[in-house]
Amino acid sequence: MNTLRKCTVAVLMLSALGLAACQNHSGSGPAATAGKKIDQAGRDVGHAVGTAAHSTTHALGQAARSTGRAISDTAITAKIQAAILASPGLRIMKIDVTTTKGVVTLTGTVRSAKDSDRAAGLARAVDGVKGVHNDLTVVSSGSD
Repeated sequence: MNTLRKCTVAVLMLSALGLAACQNHSGSGPAATAGKKIDQAGRDVGHAVGTAAHSTTHALGQAARSTGRAISDTAITAKIQAAILASPGLRIMKIDVTTTKGVVTLTGTVRSAKDSDRAAGLARAVDGVKGVHNDLTVVSSGSD
């Protein structure tokens, strides 16, 4: 914003100089030509400042959305991990949870397909989850 203000002041000063030069002469000659060039430069700078301000606003909006999504993904992951730890049969399993743009991926090992399905169900139940990729591997303990 400070740069935008400085550019605006510069444009106004250049325009004032151009007007002063044009008023001192009959509208022809080097002073009038210089005034016209200064006016055009002022318009060009004004356009460039407007374009830069628009681009900056767009970039800041994108960054804010990206940051918000990252926070949401982190919150989703934390809620799922808490639900898994609160589940007696799953808390001892090695289940990793990652979330990207609301899509959860479960990786690691569980003892049964039932445990795998239960972990996926816990993930689906969390607000903000758009989908679940269940990449859990069922590993029998050998004593079954």
